[in-house]
Amino acid sequence: MTDQSKRRSFCQLFAAVVFLCGGLFAEDVRLWRSRQGERFEGRFVRVLLGKVMLENDSGEKYYIPVKDLSEHDKKHLSSIFVPKLNIRFSDSSRSKFRSKNALADDIIRIVDGTATVEAKDKIPSETLRMEVYMIGEEVATDDYKLLEKGAMPLKLNEENDFTCELKLETQSRKYMEYNYQLRGCLYLGSVVIILDRNDQVVDFRSGIGWIKEEQLDPLRQLDVDDFFDSSLKPRPVPRPKFSTSRVGVQ
Repeated sequence: MTDQSKRRSFCQLFAAVVFLCGGLFAEDVRLWRSRQGERFEGRFVRVLLGKVMLENDSGEKYYIPVKDLSEHDKKHLSSIFVPKLNIRFSDSSRSKFRSKNALADDIIRIVDGTATVEAKDKIPSETLRMEVYMIGEEVATDDYKLLEKGAMPLKLNEENDFTCELKLETQSRKYMEYNYQLRGCLYLGSVVIILDRNDQVVDFRSGIGWIKEEQLDPLRQLDVDDFFDSSLKPRPVPRPKFSTSRVGVQ
């Protein structure tokens, strides 16, 4: 298990303990307000079914709908609670127009991708960040290439219906060399990563089966147009296999 996996496992265990113990390790008591001006003194325990659970020093519990919190308290809640997220990635591709003299094996493919993140429990958040990586597979080798990447802060709130999108576009090409070898790189899939304010991964979606959680750190170190192998280790630019074949020579 990697250090990152150990950290996340510890955080998940810690969160479970907080949940089961009813706020034993929760924040200090503070004053909360509703949009109507009502005041509730208590410490945050958890969010359940769209309601914030608070507990005061006497053990009394209050349940306040998140939507009824004051804007100040919604902002505070977003700083201490990560909502449950729904991550989706959709893509569409199209061929780039080529001249009539282009060879049939010379293909340029443009891929438009959209990464969508939604707060399923409608809890606002302004402390998260999304990163998206679009990856291609080399035609002539077993290598891969980072075709495009993008990032944006996630501001999930009522104004955007608790949904944020990031759109990317990438271009890949497959073609035939003079020695009849196919070359190029075609789009394979994408990875979406969600990070908290401490740059720790809180969720991710991998559209490529062999890219797992423990490989997210090396993936984030890559630059656009970098080549790498299945372990995410950087590789030099792939070279075609040597051949003595020549066009017109049998």
